Amino acid sequence: MFGKAEKFLELFLGIKVSDSTIYRVCNRVGQHLPEQELVKPGQDLGKLQQQPKATVYGMIDGSMVSTEQGWVETKLGRTIAFGSQHTPAKRSQAMADSEYVAHRGNCEEFKAKFERLYPPDSLCKQIFVSDGATWISKWVSERYPKAIQILDYYHAVEHMAKAAEYAPDAKKWLKIQKKRLLENQLNLVIKDIEAIKSLPKEICRSLLKYLENNAYRMNYKHYRQQGWFIGSGAIESAHKTLIQARMKLSGQWWSNSGCDNILKLRVALMSNKGKLLKNVILRKAA
Repeated sequence: MFGKAEKFLELFLGIKVSDSTIYRVCNRVGQHLPEQELVKPGQDLGKLQQQPKATVYGMIDGSMVSTEQGWVETKLGRTIAFGSQHTPAKRSQAMADSEYVAHRGNCEEFKAKFERLYPPDSLCKQIFVSDGATWISKWVSERYPKAIQILDYYHAVEHMAKAAEYAPDAKKWLKIQKKRLLENQLNLVIKDIEAIKSLPKEICRSLLKYLENNAYRMNYKHYRQQGWFIGSGAIESAHKTLIQARMKLSGQWWSNSGCDNILKLRVALMSNKGKLLKNVILRKAA
C-alpha cells in the first residue's frame, strides 16, 4: 500500500519519495496524534449531543487484524447524528459526517474512548444498534441507561435461518418469520420454532434463549414507524472501509505500534478531523 502511494506521488505530483519514507512519516504522524483530541466529539456532533430533539446513534463491532501477537480483535465504534427526521438526504449527510473510535485489544480501554466521543450524559435521544454481543448490551445498559437498544434485524434473521433448515419448506418458513419479526409477532415466531419436529433440541433451546434475551430490543414495528435504523450495516461497512481495506491486505501483518498508529490516522481521516493531522505535520516541520 505504501508502494502505491509512492507511485501516486510521482505520477500526479512529480515527487519521488520511497515507500519506506512514506511509512515512517505515516507512522510518526499517527504516533503523535493527540488521543484526547481524536476521541473528542467534533463541533457539530457535540452540539447535537446536547439537543434533546436530536438523535445520535452508537454502533459498535469488532474485526480481527493480524499483528505480531497473532490475530487480535480491533473494536470500532461509530456515531451517526441527526438534528431532525431521517430523510434520505439527511441520512446521507449524517453517514458522511460520522465520527469513529478504533482500538486494538482491551475492551475496557475501547469503552473509555467511546464514552469520550459519545458521553453517556448526552441530552439527545440515544440509540444503539448492535449484533447481539452480550458485552455491548451489558455495557450500554449500565452506562447509557436511557438509550434505546436495537438488535440488528438481519442478525436476528440469520439466527432464524438456522431453524429454517429443518422446516418442511425452509424458504417459505423463513419468509413468514421475517415478516412476523417486523410485525412484533414474536410469540408466533416462537410457536413456529417449537413446531418444527426435526429441529435438534440444542438448536431449539439456543434459539429460544436468544429470542428471550433480546426481546426487549426487537420492537421493530415501532422502530420502523419512527424511521430508525434497524440494521447495523453502517458499522459493518465502516469496518471494511476504515480497517479492512487498509489493514487486512494479503500477507499483511502489523507491529502493535504500527497498527495503533495507522488506526489513528484512519480514524482522523474518516472522522473529518484532518485538521489534527495538519497540526501534527506542521509542528514536526517547524
